[in-house]
Amino acid sequence: MGIYDRDYFRAAPARFRMPGGQVPVWAWLVGINVAVFLAQTLLERSGQDAIVGSLSLVPARVIRNLEVWRLITSAFLHGGAMHILFNMLFLWWFGRELERLYGRSDFLWFYLVSTVVSSLIYAITAYFILAPWRGLGFRTTPAIGASGAVLAVVTLFAFHYPSRRIFLWGVLPIPIWLFVAILVFEDLHGFASSRLTGIAHGAHLGGVAVGALFRFADLRASTILRRVILKRSSRRDRAEPAKRDLAEVDEILAKISRQGMSSLTPEERRTLLRASQNYRER
Repeated sequence: MGIYDRDYFRAAPARFRMPGGQVPVWAWLVGINVAVFLAQTLLERSGQDAIVGSLSLVPARVIRNLEVWRLITSAFLHGGAMHILFNMLFLWWFGRELERLYGRSDFLWFYLVSTVVSSLIYAITAYFILAPWRGLGFRTTPAIGASGAVLAVVTLFAFHYPSRRIFLWGVLPIPIWLFVAILVFEDLHGFASSRLTGIAHGAHLGGVAVGALFRFADLRASTILRRVILKRSSRRDRAEPAKRDLAEVDEILAKISRQGMSSLTPEERRTLLRASQNYRER
């Protein structure tokens, strides 16, 4: 994993409280992940692994038994100190600026959507493609970790700030877009390999895809809600003229009944024609 560009991080210091005294979402996510990891470690040392068995991402259980909660809960479990360390560092380094850019609600929405989609892609690809291809039948390796969602965060950050640098292996400064490209190449290679790597490449690629879609399709919750409201408003606006036309048509038909077609004015004839066209379209 990469080490952050120190000039950049001096320019954007971490804040554990936002304006108004609110704790930022990224800090809550880091805290929850660390708390779950500590509980997971204590239980494992006492000889109990129920938490992993119940919450990890087991593709067969998600696909066959519809245990969909695993799509989220698995992202709060980790396979060791280094695993959670790098995931949380990346969430801290890049998530804090994205949260300032998008706001608390949209950033939380983005993180949760990334978690679910990346986990679902891993479950589907592992169960239907990788396991049969590697001769495992439908037996698949459980997955844990926030890497899919974290890679979505890194990808979205890279699309907003492509020239920001990080230190690869702590030595080589490279722009973050190149770092993401390297990760994508490694995951594509690992996904296409017939060997078991112990890495959820499908989840990583799913996270990258969500980060890209979120940037270019604008999948913010606030944007989606605004589109829904505007669409309903547009339908309502279109319905109002139709109601007015219907009332006018009733009056015109009554006039025809009383006085005949020859009594209609040019405007009344146009109203009848328009109503007839709208009826045919419906």
